[in-house]
Amino acid sequence: MSDKHYDALPKAHTTYANIVKSLLPIGNGGKVSRDQLPQSTYYVDDLHIDQENLDDYRKICGFADDGKVPATYFSVLSQTLQMNMMVKEPFPFAMLGLVHVDNSVTQYRPIGERETVAMSVTFDNLRDHAQGQQFDFVTIVKSEEEVIWEGTSTYLSRSKKT
Repeated sequence: MSDKHYDALPKAHTTYANIVKSLLPIGNGGKVSRDQLPQSTYYVDDLHIDQENLDDYRKICGFADDGKVPATYFSVLSQTLQMNMMVKEPFPFAMLGLVHVDNSVTQYRPIGERETVAMSVTFDNLRDHAQGQQFDFVTIVKSEEEVIWEGTSTYLSRSKKT
């Protein structure tokens, strides 16, 4: 298992640099098994909401500035961790060509924009699909030890059936 703890969300410029590096034909030569996902969880233990980023998100998506975090906001924040997991772990699929097919979100209570929370993202539920294979990223947001938000992002890696 390869768990990683961050002090803050990884910055976009380092995430994109790692994505570009992952596209280069070096390393293990694509010999990662497609039978399992990495057993990894990435954490941000003390996540402070970037107020400017949240304000921009509200404007773009039409959410009210009501002191609460919109229910979909953590789905967007978790993508940085998801991308890092795909490039830093022995990930069995090419990032280019992945299809994001579904999101589900459960928010258990309103979350204040000034709350400090903990976020974790893990791989889960690799399964066959008529068009290839699907897998999930499961994101959990906690305040203290209380789960206050959960989300699942489902991706499809298209491939020919043998």
